[in-house]
Amino acid sequence: MKLSKLLSRITVRYDRTLDNIEISGICYDSRKAQKGCLFVCLNGGAADGHEYALAAQECGAAVIVAQHQTQSSLPHIIVEDTRTAMFDLSAQWFDNPQQKLKFIGITGTNGKTSTAYYIKNILDKLGKKAGLIGTVINMICDREVPSQSTTPEPYALCELLAQMVDASVEYVVMEVSSHSIVQKRVSGITFDVAVFTNLTQDHLDYHKTMENYREAKFELFKNARQP
Repeated sequence: MKLSKLLSRITVRYDRTLDNIEISGICYDSRKAQKGCLFVCLNGGAADGHEYALAAQECGAAVIVAQHQTQSSLPHIIVEDTRTAMFDLSAQWFDNPQQKLKFIGITGTNGKTSTAYYIKNILDKLGKKAGLIGTVINMICDREVPSQSTTPEPYALCELLAQMVDASVEYVVMEVSSHSIVQKRVSGITFDVAVFTNLTQDHLDYHKTMENYREAKFELFKNARQP
């Protein structure tokens, strides 16, 4: 895909002489960088992706997406937030599958998985084609797909959503973890329905306070049509 097309969802200024660079893929892990890929420097967690831009270049990356200049000599696309950009880039790569589906998002400390299964089963009984994204397993209608995390990172998420579109799925029932909300893994999805199960003391090693934890959950409802 041409760089210009890949960047079409992002409001950013860059050197237009780069438009015709052919991008072979998108990654945020320098160990998985390949020739011609776009490397996105993600902040947060145990490491700062900006520190691995040079390693991605040595593996063959063609362009760096970052919040500031790095040690890499590759062309840089500077964005305000690389996490938001990661979703937009991934969505564009897979032809924006999130725009072709209806989403039911479920958040809460406990009960997300059970609730997601209940809702998918109801949709199945109603004759609707439904997908499931969750902690235990992902499902495209009746086909099971292994789950690596409760809410996948944007590239894996958009890839899964694209497979659902290809299978004519209409509804996606999705567990949405507080971590994924803070890390903006679902930043480009507008949920048609948001579901809250409960809020108990958990994950405070990540969120630090119950207030932060609560606010993370509340973000899901800010981006929903019908809470």
